Amino acid sequence: MTQTDYFCFDIETIPNFGMPSECIPEFDESTVKLGNLKDEAKIKAKLDAARVEFELGKVKKMSVDPALCRVCTVGFSDGDEALQLEPLEDKDDLDLGEYLVVKTAWTTITTKYMTRTRLVSYNGILFDLPVLWARARALDVPVDRSMYKALTQRYSHKHHCDLMQELAEWDRQRWKPLDFWLLSYGLGSKSGDGSQVYEFWKQGKHEEIRTYCEQDVKLTAALFERTKSWLLEQA
Repeated sequence: MTQTDYFCFDIETIPNFGMPSECIPEFDESTVKLGNLKDEAKIKAKLDAARVEFELGKVKKMSVDPALCRVCTVGFSDGDEALQLEPLEDKDDLDLGEYLVVKTAWTTITTKYMTRTRLVSYNGILFDLPVLWARARALDVPVDRSMYKALTQRYSHKHHCDLMQELAEWDRQRWKPLDFWLLSYGLGSKSGDGSQVYEFWKQGKHEEIRTYCEQDVKLTAALFERTKSWLLEQA
C-alpha cells in the first residue's frame, strides 16, 4: 500500500438524553455506603451528596459511552486547515441532524480510505471510530464493515495511525492525554477539554464547539508531523 497523504479527525459527543428513560443510568440509593449512620438527617445529606455526584458524573459517563451518546461535531484536517466541521445544531430534530453529521463523517472517511489516505487520530481506535460505528448502526447510516475492521485493527498503522496507542507502544499503562505530548514536544496545548462540550451545546454555543474541535484536529496533525518519522516505516 502506497501512502499518498494523511488526514486527522476528531469527534465531540454529548449525552443522548433522548433515549428511552429505561436506558439512561439512574441513581441507586442502595449503592451508597452509610456505615453506622443512624441519624436520618445525616443519612439524607449523604444520599443527597451522592445523588449530586452521580448526576454530575452521568453526563461525562454518557458522553463517552458509544451506546449512550450522540455525535455533536466531527472535524477533519489535513494538517494545514480544517477541511470540514459538521455541527449538530437543530435541537428540534436531533435524529436527522445527527444522521447528517454521521453520514458526512463516514462518507469522508470512506473516500479517504478508498484513496489510501491514512487516517490519524488520538484515541480513535477505542473511542472516535466505535462511537461513529455505534451511531451509524443506531441511525441506519451504511458503513462498510471490512473498512471499519481495517481502521480499528490494533498493533497496526497501515490504514489508521492512532497516536495515543502508537506513542504508548500499545501499552495501556503508558497512555497519556493529548496535552502531555503536545507540551512535551513544545507544540502548545489544548484550550479546554471535552467536558465543556455539553454545556456549550446546551447554551447554543456551536461556534465554540467547532473551534474546540478544529483545534483538536490541528494539534493532532502537529503531533503526527513531529513524531511520524519515529512511528512509521520509512520508504
